[in-house]
Amino acid sequence: MEEIIIEAVEESLEIDNFVDFCSLSPDQCHPDAKCENQETSLSCTCNEKFEGDGFYCSPINLCKNDPCDAVSEKCLFAGPAEYSCECKSGFKKAEIGQCEDINECENSDICPLGNSCENTVGSYKCNCDQPGWFFVEDICVQGSICDSFANICGDEMVCSDVEINGEIRDYECKSTATTTTVTENIETTAAMETTTSAYLKISMNMIIFFVSFILMQ
Repeated sequence: MEEIIIEAVEESLEIDNFVDFCSLSPDQCHPDAKCENQETSLSCTCNEKFEGDGFYCSPINLCKNDPCDAVSEKCLFAGPAEYSCECKSGFKKAEIGQCEDINECENSDICPLGNSCENTVGSYKCNCDQPGWFFVEDICVQGSICDSFANICGDEMVCSDVEINGEIRDYECKSTATTTTVTENIETTAAMETTTSAYLKISMNMIIFFVSFILMQ
């Protein structure tokens, strides 16, 4: 009987000595964590679908593990420990649920004139390879470049088509100011040569005159 009374008293003392640390420190644990009282303190444990030490918890992001197809899909975070796989640009959902490549070349107007369409995984390319067409500065052109792009050389410049193997394949720009200057220089040089020639002719005539005069004396 005495032992029963002693055990009851000890249990009563234990109850009286209980300290609710979680209530005393309600902000100690993260809002997404569970607080548990210990003998002399408390412990914090993150809730399900969250990770951390309990004092700080963050949603588990499964997209970090790249669960979707790396080529055709992108992972979208849909909540703690949840995700969805969506098709990347250039892909579409197939009937079986997977993402398949879109053949952009089925659209006959997707590339400009002079180009053929080449389908690639998730995209496409336009190749300037049609007969009579060629690339000039990332522009697919046909025939005379200077006629097709009147201002391609800018102001005070003259455009001239350049033929390669009998076909126009390039162009060059010539400065009108440079042409005029060169012409003026040529004309000036010719005038100076004419003046020098006349001066030498006059000098020779004067020398002959003086020599003849001396001999007659």
